[in-house]
Amino acid sequence: MNKPYLTGDIYFTFSFNLSYIDKMEDGVRKEKTLEWENGCIYSAVIQDVDGEISIQLIDFNKEGNGDSISFMNRQWNDYIPSFEFGKYLEVHEAYINKVPIRLDLSFTRLRGMVSANGCYCSFYIDKYQYIYAQENEECSTSYYLSKTSKNLVGDIWGLGLLTGDVEPKKMSLHKDLLCSITMNHKSDLFPIIIEFDRTSLLQNKQEFRLLCDIISFYYAVPIECCISVEYGKDLVKVIREISHYNLYLKTNKNRNLCYLNYGISHRFMDFLTTIYENRSKLEDKLELLHTTMNDYVRSFSLDERSRFLVLYSILETYSRKIEIENVDESLAELYDKLQCVFLGMYCEFLSKVDEDMKKKIKIKTLWKNAKLCFSYPFKHSIPRLFEKYNIDNLNMNKEIEKLGLPCGEDRTMKTISDLRNQLMHNRNVDNIFKLPMDVINSKMSFAACIILLYNLGFSNITFYKDWSLLSILKVDSND
Repeated sequence: MNKPYLTGDIYFTFSFNLSYIDKMEDGVRKEKTLEWENGCIYSAVIQDVDGEISIQLIDFNKEGNGDSISFMNRQWNDYIPSFEFGKYLEVHEAYINKVPIRLDLSFTRLRGMVSANGCYCSFYIDKYQYIYAQENEECSTSYYLSKTSKNLVGDIWGLGLLTGDVEPKKMSLHKDLLCSITMNHKSDLFPIIIEFDRTSLLQNKQEFRLLCDIISFYYAVPIECCISVEYGKDLVKVIREISHYNLYLKTNKNRNLCYLNYGISHRFMDFLTTIYENRSKLEDKLELLHTTMNDYVRSFSLDERSRFLVLYSILETYSRKIEIENVDESLAELYDKLQCVFLGMYCEFLSKVDEDMKKKIKIKTLWKNAKLCFSYPFKHSIPRLFEKYNIDNLNMNKEIEKLGLPCGEDRTMKTISDLRNQLMHNRNVDNIFKLPMDVINSKMSFAACIILLYNLGFSNITFYKDWSLLSILKVDSND
């Protein structure tokens, strides 16, 4: 494993796709632009230096391109959105180390532009991808993780770093899926390489997505894939993307699961093994876990107001699952009555259709689809959620209930739901400055973390740090 792939500066030629000029209101400018720009071919090179990706134009002011700098400045400032930058470049030829490749810039976004007189013009971009021909014995995929993955190095190899025993760590994840975690000695920008072998490329992508989510959640920093290399039977596809979370390298917030000390293993590999032992139970939750784990990690970089709303959305998402799972007996009885009515209408309908139609209609499917249209008028769903996961609702809302609502209201704010509604719908008073939002968000963060752990398969969660400062669990660890 750990196969090499084609790297180096990418030399290519391109022209502008001027179809967007049809939308210009200035017909004279359109005519002049088309007159001198049509047919111009530019030479350029993509350089990847210290994590920054740029396109440098070569011999920019050659004959026929005298007005190009002013053209580019005008077009990208006035007409072309930065997030559609790549759509307006038509790549003709591209090479790495004189090897032909198929360069794709269609998803490339423009991050910045630097231009000057003479032969110099640079575009800073966020991503690119390319494909080249190469025969491979078997399909596999390699993922190069961002600098935020450096914590994995010490956790996985430990004393092996001193003894030189840093061989790849292999794991069996799901069914016959094998994963290898390798330390990358060649680059400080991408400290870890994760490789999947002998499986379909689609399955590799799905499993890596889950694995990357788990790593990010464990360390409470976003772990990104900066390079992915797919080795197909006859082709190799490389996708390169910059890291968007350099700010996390300087953060002083420590929210990793080892620090929080929930009574689970301090070793990441043990943590990961426990999750994959319950992998089959996660099948129906994968999309839910992906969204909520990413929101949880993202919340640490936000301002207090935004962080509260993101964390609240996580709690609200899981509270809806509680509502569906725990239907009251009275509602269950109502369900039975409705089903009888539905069956009667169904039989009447069948008497009016032909035999072929009857075979196509399945009563269970119809009833299942009909149930999706019902709504359950539950109240206090988040307290129900806290009760299920052994979270102290009173402690959660202690700071909030001390604050009264604005003048004219006859009640006080008592719950995080009240605060959420105030922040979203009532801007007369800025409660962000009246409440200790850092404390409230800290508690909500712990609540979200506990709920995520339960849904990843950890049921015996305890807490071994100072209750008064951190814990929102009902059971005091000093008892």
